Amino acid sequence: MQNIYQDFPGNVRFDYRSVDGTKMEQFHFHSHYEVSIVLCGSLTIINTGETVKTDKPCVILHSPNTFHAVIAEKGTLYKRYNMYFDDEFVSKFPAELLGIRKLFYTNFSVTELESEDLEELMIYTRLIFESEENVNRQYLLLASLVNKLSDYVGTARTLEGNENISYIENVIQYIAENYGEPLTAGVLADKFYVSSAKLNADFKGMTSVTLHKYIVTVRLINAKRMLISGKSVLETSVECGFFNESHFIRTFKEKTGMTPSKYAKMFSKV
Repeated sequence: MQNIYQDFPGNVRFDYRSVDGTKMEQFHFHSHYEVSIVLCGSLTIINTGETVKTDKPCVILHSPNTFHAVIAEKGTLYKRYNMYFDDEFVSKFPAELLGIRKLFYTNFSVTELESEDLEELMIYTRLIFESEENVNRQYLLLASLVNKLSDYVGTARTLEGNENISYIENVIQYIAENYGEPLTAGVLADKFYVSSAKLNADFKGMTSVTLHKYIVTVRLINAKRMLISGKSVLETSVECGFFNESHFIRTFKEKTGMTPSKYAKMFSKV
């Protein structure tokens, strides 16, 4: 499976997919929370080493920065609505409204839906997708949907993944929380009491991407967010753990095809 990073410059993104007889086998990750409302399909859902299978309508939740893929069985119709949002969107609402920690308490969850449950959630979903010309209304509807999901997720209908838990999940979490610090295979190996060779091999085996590439990608994810928020190139390079400003500019241009300054101008809110 090929591994890709999906880049969403904004705080919120929506998309709809309907495919027939097609497998989707690309592992990917992004810095957004992901909510999928699945209408139909025979699916295998994979997230950071865990697997769940279902052929029923369901809600799928993926936490930020987790490697995941949804494989639709060939010859079956697969329809789903996806909604993505980041921490900046979450910060706009009181914690008691969204309940993000309650919903995204693990890397991912899959909750099967009865027909009446799906019908109820689709009222919110259709309104969200029909409100693209009114962003404030769309955001309020999304918050309402996320709040409503707590009625379903975490119930007896939330499926158990396999118990293939690895220390690599903890490595991924550590990188997400400490990307601004010096991070090398040696530093991380010492922290998790393994050899550098074992860490590199285990990380690549579980995620299909090298440890170094993942660290750089996480730093760039956060660098883009900082640049858009108005931080200077120098501030961003320091806070994201690059050696110096020149190293940051060179890496950013190599990976995105543009300088940090140009990126900031393209996606700035002002």
